[in-house]
Amino acid sequence: MRPLTDNVSARATISPGLSQWYEIQFVKSGNANFYIKPDESDLDIDLEVYNEDYNKLGSSSKGAGKYDLVNLPVAKGKKYYMKVIHYAGPSGSYEVKCKRYDDTTTENYDLVIEDITVEQSEPFDIGEYIEFNIKVRNNGESESPKYKVVAYDENGDEVDHDREGELDSGNRNAAHLAIKYYNKGSHKIKFTIEVDGESVYREYRTYTWGTGGTTEDYDLVINSIEPDDPERYPFPLGKGVLIKVTVQNKGTQKSPEYSVVMYDKNNKKLYTELEKDTIGKESLCLVANFDEAGNHRLKFVIMVDGKCVDEKYKTFTWGNEEEGTDIEKAQKYLLRIGYAIGTVDGSWGPKCIKAAQSFQQIKGISKTGKLDSTLLRELKKSYDSNERLETLQEEYYESTTRSSAGLVRMLEFGIGYITSFGDHNDIKWLTPEVAESIVTACKEWSEQSTTLIQLSEMSAEGGTTSGHISHQKGIDIDIRPLKKDDSLGGTNVDYSNYSREKTENFIKILLSDSNVDSIFFEDSVLYNKYTKVRPYKKAPELHKHHLHVHF
Repeated sequence: MRPLTDNVSARATISPGLSQWYEIQFVKSGNANFYIKPDESDLDIDLEVYNEDYNKLGSSSKGAGKYDLVNLPVAKGKKYYMKVIHYAGPSGSYEVKCKRYDDTTTENYDLVIEDITVEQSEPFDIGEYIEFNIKVRNNGESESPKYKVVAYDENGDEVDHDREGELDSGNRNAAHLAIKYYNKGSHKIKFTIEVDGESVYREYRTYTWGTGGTTEDYDLVINSIEPDDPERYPFPLGKGVLIKVTVQNKGTQKSPEYSVVMYDKNNKKLYTELEKDTIGKESLCLVANFDEAGNHRLKFVIMVDGKCVDEKYKTFTWGNEEEGTDIEKAQKYLLRIGYAIGTVDGSWGPKCIKAAQSFQQIKGISKTGKLDSTLLRELKKSYDSNERLETLQEEYYESTTRSSAGLVRMLEFGIGYITSFGDHNDIKWLTPEVAESIVTACKEWSEQSTTLIQLSEMSAEGGTTSGHISHQKGIDIDIRPLKKDDSLGGTNVDYSNYSREKTENFIKILLSDSNVDSIFFEDSVLYNKYTKVRPYKKAPELHKHHLHVHF
């Protein structure tokens, strides 16, 4: 039994067939959300909630890889128990938490969806995002708390949500959702306004996807991607490896002829396997073969009539870790842990130095960036223990010591980002809240691009920087614009290698965080397009080569 208190979380690992219990005691009465979130998509675990007499009060039901919660009324001083049950899949880690909110106080707000509009005409194109504009109005007499607009499909799964907002009495806000479907037919969508995870308003609309609006009662998805022989890992160089892709038809009719296609990180087609009229689950084996050691991110796509109906990504490692020089071994370890250093080339370059410094920060050893016996030994330990950067990074930011000014030092290299080289070595401190926002944004960016975000000047350990008053409190950070060739280094909005498209895509992620106050950047196209992107009139030339993000 692991004790928890109100509004806290815990992480743990669970093995097949086992269950784990948590005890919670609430300091106030009200309602509570009991959350469970598996880290791996093939980990099928459920959550059950019991009272102090061990009578079951509720349970989650979404299954493998889903984020779910149980909502229940709770009483002050009473004990409740959360039971995590492993139903299927391998051993894996998960997060469990509980959060209470008052149900005894009244808030005089009345949030409603006033209108839902869409620019495109029906039937919508399959596989294309459709933009929905939702008008929210506060019909109450006071300001609303923070709320979100969320859309759900027929299965109760979230398809998109807008960032949190607040709304004064009598006023309106606009929310924007992007929704796509891969199967033809009519889809009933539930639009909700949610406060603290609870729906305060819901509205249903039905829309049609697919030319002509015909329905085909099949729903093909990639259920799992696994090597046919997992013992051969990392995979040997130059030899074909069978990768088993399990396709599930979640519909009720046989599908048309479909194919599963595998692509490499450069979107080059590697292999295609064909299957006809599948219903239920079918496994297809595709062959992958690489001569280059390191991590290879593969894309698997289901194609029907020349159109993508589902896609999944998975990364596998090639190369025997015992082969090669010390540098090559260290590079293999870094890649396997999750550092995006590129490929194993036997050269200890800038990315390797940054990755080494980041790893040394996490492990609490001297942060030199140099490859020595201590670093190689620690990398080997992490490699053998199957440690991953995602978990190491999360633990670092949760437990790292704060400075006297309450700031945390950013890791030199994390998921989706790398810090700048050269002049700003000691100006890499942020408040914990801003650090979390930046880390979250870069992680989201990494899910759509292999380009690293370059973080530059922040604040000093004590919250001050000599002669730079705009970086005094740990709430400002400079970020370099993105380049067309994805290389590291600086660029300028006037340079031919500057990529407005990539830079704008990352700005969109930043702006989805309500904590972002403004972004000073001298790209007229972008500051005329986004309210929070602004020119820096005092010194415009200084903000052509970086984004100054203020929280």
